[in-house]
Amino acid sequence: MSFAVLSISTIVSQYLFTDAFPLNNFKLLIYGTILIIFSFFTMAYFQKISIYYLSLLINGLGGGMIRPAISSSLSLSQSPENQGSAAGYLGSVYPIGHILTPFVAMPIYATNPAYLYLFNSLLSIFIIIFIIIHPIFKNKS
Repeated sequence: MSFAVLSISTIVSQYLFTDAFPLNNFKLLIYGTILIIFSFFTMAYFQKISIYYLSLLINGLGGGMIRPAISSSLSLSQSPENQGSAAGYLGSVYPIGHILTPFVAMPIYATNPAYLYLFNSLLSIFIIIFIIIHPIFKNKS
């Protein structure tokens, strides 16, 4: 059920914010990351299943904003001859995450499941700071 909520909200978000009400890449990255930070904080601090599903829905909305913006920003930041290899590297991000999960995420989760969500929130805060201070996101969006 949780993957269905996450997937459906991601698809709806991608349609809404890239087709129906398009936003530029910078806004998609900022707003999507803020939604993800909020969702991870709520998952960490509220233990009710209804809040968890609502947090997953919000996470999916944020992810649906971030994924197209990352792909588009990556494409715009590369020369035409490097766009294919850059897209290939971007495609390898999720598999690398799956490989690293047992070594990074599982020890954190074993200590306390809420710590994993707090870790993800902290990582997302660093990402939003990077997006704000790095000039390529503002210049190419």
